[in-house]
Amino acid sequence: LNAGSCIGHSALRYYVMGDEATERTATEPEIEQMRALLREALQVGALGFSTSQAASHVGFQGRPVPSRLADINEIMTLAGTLGEAGGRTLQIIVGQTPWYDEFVNLSQLCKGNLTWTAMLTGRPPPDDHRSILRRFAELIGRGHRLYPQVACRPLLHELTFSAPYDFERRLPLFNAVSDADHEGKKRLYGDTQFRNSFRALMSPGGSDEQEIVFIRHAFNEMSVQSCPHDTTLEDRLLADIAAERGAHPADVVLDLAIESNLEMRFMIPLANNDEDDVEEALKDPNTVLAL
Repeated sequence: LNAGSCIGHSALRYYVMGDEATERTATEPEIEQMRALLREALQVGALGFSTSQAASHVGFQGRPVPSRLADINEIMTLAGTLGEAGGRTLQIIVGQTPWYDEFVNLSQLCKGNLTWTAMLTGRPPPDDHRSILRRFAELIGRGHRLYPQVACRPLLHELTFSAPYDFERRLPLFNAVSDADHEGKKRLYGDTQFRNSFRALMSPGGSDEQEIVFIRHAFNEMSVQSCPHDTTLEDRLLADIAAERGAHPADVVLDLAIESNLEMRFMIPLANNDEDDVEEALKDPNTVLAL
């Protein structure tokens, strides 16, 4: 196996700043110390520098990973250190909406390749893979060395309604669920007003807010992973079960959750579950394989 390492931004920040690396931006002297350490790392074999600004990246005690507290000035200063070393790779994670303008500036500073982690298929416009690929192709056509990474496997989450993370993240309706204890969650799931709101959000035309459109699309592909009280439902699409029962999938999923004392497990495909779309993205001449 051939492997090459980038030096990680979070490691640099924590070494220089200690616990405050997860709490604040760096001072100019601290950034200068990071620059010196990065320069040394490049001299002894690091291929480049990697950083994350993804909101989903949390570490010890639920704190953001240190790199997330860096401002753009800090990131650009460190990218310039790559350029001073003759041009090295910069790998950056920023969530599902690329920082196109910043990527151009950073690639010019690092004088090497900038690679963005990672493009996922199955998202609605403007963050769908075709829109992203067109924009990158346009920028690459102008001479910028930008390479989106493509995840090659589905992004699947297994969840129970005792901790419905993906709904809590995207639906304010579930704020009350997050605050409730076990029995309180069950009461909410049986509440008529809560059900009406959830059903509306998970129906076509329920909302055009991007995060809700995204979770509604994933909800339509949700399946039963484990059902202790009725194993015949396992490995079946929730939509098919709902059709058999003549009910809306939102009502069915809440009924099943309550019946199982919130122990029933579901699988929700958040992205990359269409192999044709993944193949299309992988075959694009400007992408590289990742994840």
